[in-house]
Amino acid sequence: VSGARQDFEALNLPVTDKSSPYFVVEAVAEPATPIPTTNPLNRRLLVGGLVGAILGVVAAVAVDYIQRLRKARRGAALLG
Repeated sequence: VSGARQDFEALNLPVTDKSSPYFVVEAVAEPATPIPTTNPLNRRLLVGGLVGAILGVVAAVAVDYIQRLRKARRGAALLG
C-alpha cells in the first residue's frame, strides 16, 4: 500500500467502495468560510416592513384628519 493510501486510510473515513482505485468518500463538506446565521436580507425585509407600517399609519391619520377638517368646514358653511 502506498504512503498516500496509508495516510488516507489512517483518517478512518467511511468509504462506499474500495474495489477500484477511484472510490467515493462519504464525508461532510465544511464551507471554507462560516455561513452567517442572520441573513442580511431578512433584516432588510424587517426594516422595510416596519417603515412601511409606520408610513401606513401616518397616511391613515393624515387622511382621517383631512376628511374631518373638510366635514367640519362643510358643516360650518351650511350653518353659515
